[in-house]
Amino acid sequence: MESLAPEGIDWYDLMHLADSALPVGGFAFSSGLESSVKLGLIGRIQDLFGYLQAYLEQAGSMDLPFMNSISQLSPNQDVVLQEITQELDATLILPSMKRASILQGRGLLRILEPLFPDAGIDRARKWMVDAQVPHHYLLVFALGMKHIGCGLADSQRLHLYIMLRDQVSAAIRLGIIGPMEGHVLQRRLHDRSEEIRAASEGLTYTDAVRTCPALEIAQGYHEQIYSRLFQN
Repeated sequence: MESLAPEGIDWYDLMHLADSALPVGGFAFSSGLESSVKLGLIGRIQDLFGYLQAYLEQAGSMDLPFMNSISQLSPNQDVVLQEITQELDATLILPSMKRASILQGRGLLRILEPLFPDAGIDRARKWMVDAQVPHHYLLVFALGMKHIGCGLADSQRLHLYIMLRDQVSAAIRLGIIGPMEGHVLQRRLHDRSEEIRAASEGLTYTDAVRTCPALEIAQGYHEQIYSRLFQN
């Protein structure tokens, strides 16, 4: 792996952004993990490992190509921003997925502006408002990381890490796995995360695909669960 030395952002800022205590709202969402358990897709630790790997691989094939394209945008490309956002919005096929994406995107914007007051996050917000695009989390994340000076590769690593961390955290809170086992499992997937990131290089949003339909099926079932610990 290449040296992680982000231009324009220091190690402390990068670690701060990776902190699970950062109040962007992700703690309340499970991305369908709870319904996957209810449907019997996850019953053992081995099942959870396979689920997490599939989850990361889908993030690599879907999210990272969008991040590649968003990172190339300049503020005068409203039409391209609209096209990318329309495609992103269309991939979120469940209403609950769209709601969660926009809620977390707005939450991320609210925390990035005071954390990085000189990074121009307010200009990114105005650009999205002027272009009349929804504040989807992936869009806000990619634009936000670009504005604060985090390189694309490190932004993608951070995105994959946050997604994996949140899923492991949700599994621990559901009692599927213990905290120590959860962190060992997460560590086992770090190398795979980097392989997935590297495989996405050069892809654009038009190449984005979902690779595990079972995840969407489980997410669609989430709102039918009688008793829920998480949103979706």
